[in-house]
Amino acid sequence: MMLISTTIFATCLLAAGHAADYPTVYMSAHENQAVSVSRAGYIEWHERFQYQDDTDVTLTLQAGTGNNVRLDFLSLNIEGSPGACVDKLEVYDGEGTPVENSTRTVCGTNVAVAAFTSRTENVVLRLRSDNMVRGDFRILYNVFRLVGPNEMCPRDHFKCTNQRCIHESLLCDGIDNCGDNSEESQAACVDPELTPVNVTMKNTCGRTLPIGHSGYIYRGDSSQDKVHINTTTVSDRRRDCHVTLDAPAGYHVNLHFEFLDIQRNFPFNCADQLHIFNGRHGNVTTAARTVCGIDERDFTSTGSDVTLHISSAFGRRGSFRIMYTLFRPSSGSCYNYEFLCQSDRRCVLSDVTCDGKDNCGDASDETTGAGCTERAGGSGLGVAGIVGICLAGAALLFILGGLMVYFSGAIKGRITACLTTSQTSYDPK
Repeated sequence: MMLISTTIFATCLLAAGHAADYPTVYMSAHENQAVSVSRAGYIEWHERFQYQDDTDVTLTLQAGTGNNVRLDFLSLNIEGSPGACVDKLEVYDGEGTPVENSTRTVCGTNVAVAAFTSRTENVVLRLRSDNMVRGDFRILYNVFRLVGPNEMCPRDHFKCTNQRCIHESLLCDGIDNCGDNSEESQAACVDPELTPVNVTMKNTCGRTLPIGHSGYIYRGDSSQDKVHINTTTVSDRRRDCHVTLDAPAGYHVNLHFEFLDIQRNFPFNCADQLHIFNGRHGNVTTAARTVCGIDERDFTSTGSDVTLHISSAFGRRGSFRIMYTLFRPSSGSCYNYEFLCQSDRRCVLSDVTCDGKDNCGDASDETTGAGCTERAGGSGLGVAGIVGICLAGAALLFILGGLMVYFSGAIKGRITACLTTSQTSYDPK
């Protein structure tokens, strides 16, 4: 029990200390050198000591082509005050030998200093001190890439609200890496904890239903329950049924037709019809798709609400089974409780991965990239294969055990017989 408690405690410490895992660049160890930086980290003078008198040292941060650097001055102990610096930390935008006119000059003790954002991929820091007072500093650097409103970030990056792309490993660690804190928002960090919800249209006509991360939509109680929604009277035969599926804000709905039995009289004439609308019932009048016959193409909503409207001209019995999946359009990465589909940059909730269903549309949520082999025990055999191996192993052990008992008995019998014979033939005379 103590071992388990210790393990859990250590795990919690690792989670809490994620931000502390950022690398630190010590300026004293890289005097007048260039250092390649990525993601995020800290800059300090030395691990333990303050900078010396009469220091004049530069450090160049190289973020790579197409990237920029943001510096947040977390703590300062540099002699002087803003506008009257004695010691000074100068910041230059761009690589090369610093000139007299720096982009930013920083000094002071426990003073608030605005963040510095570069326009280029390189930033030069120059520390200059007199011969009087020593000091130190701590700076947080973040490497980002700026994209347009309609542009996507690289695959392993998160798109901030301010159009900056930061590495997805920086999400939800309690540190503002975006500059607008959008990667620490509730939407990015708190799993909505949705559960699967199945919808039966015959029992929910006219309703708006909150839906889970995935589930099935049936006309009857199941795909095999063939129901006609009309009575036998002529006046009632054109009754219809509509249901609105309400997804959480920011999510869209994908409908995948696994089974479809809706009457089609002629190639372009649907006797029974399933109309699909983008939006809530009553807010839209034109169907985005009308389905019947064997039209089983996936439907993807343009917003968080989808309305299904089924009508039957002749009251024919029919059924369907539609799998729905919630997804969030991705700019290149997903929240930490989501999975990024391979082909079309969709984010589905991690709960739907490795469940035997193609929720991505390209089956990438059922691959090793989604961690499915690990969930199956690391062998890729699946539950049935593992159970079979276990049963076979148990049977083999049972047989070996039986053989051991048998041979043990046989050997024991022979030994007993030998001892009996020896005692009978032994003559002490």
